[in-house]
Amino acid sequence: MMTWATVQPTETERLRNLYEQHFERFQLAKRQRERYLTGLDMLLAWLRPQPGRSWQEVWELREKEDGAWRKLTGPRAQEDRTSLYTAIQVLISYRVVRPSYRWLLDHCIGDFYQLLFDTTERESREDLRRAAHELGIGTYSMNDTWRLLGRVLAHTGKSLRHITSADLLELREAVHGSGHVLSGHFTVTRLLYHLGI
Repeated sequence: MMTWATVQPTETERLRNLYEQHFERFQLAKRQRERYLTGLDMLLAWLRPQPGRSWQEVWELREKEDGAWRKLTGPRAQEDRTSLYTAIQVLISYRVVRPSYRWLLDHCIGDFYQLLFDTTERESREDLRRAAHELGIGTYSMNDTWRLLGRVLAHTGKSLRHITSADLLELREAVHGSGHVLSGHFTVTRLLYHLGI
């Protein structure tokens, strides 16, 4: 079975196939497809894929460079930035790359968690909605829940059923002292407990 840990980063055709499958799955219009592919081309130039490393290893090398993402996105026109944000959301949602919590907290890349729950975590999305209904948790509280769990799933690469208390603690520690505020821990704990996780 193919996983992104086993695909050579120089095999960019696999990546383009992933995007094409995504386009078909969501019936994206031609203009939207072009935006995604423009963003992908910019990302590939930025990541500078090398043989012998996983996509995750290539990502980590770039992520560690001080201000690398801001240097990539900052000087670009709004349309190019939008293309980059939509392209990186796909890489994260399909678990090609797993950003650090620090990166996920520091960079506003849109509501990527919505795409994650619409793609690789669709079953989890329905489980959470059902649990929220059974517990009487409202939409406002769930908004924080989607964001928090989206970060945990994106960083760990796990499915919802495999999240542990250690994963939640790691996120809390990453937020502590960072200047960021991330609500929803109590609600997330209630939901996961209710689901038997």
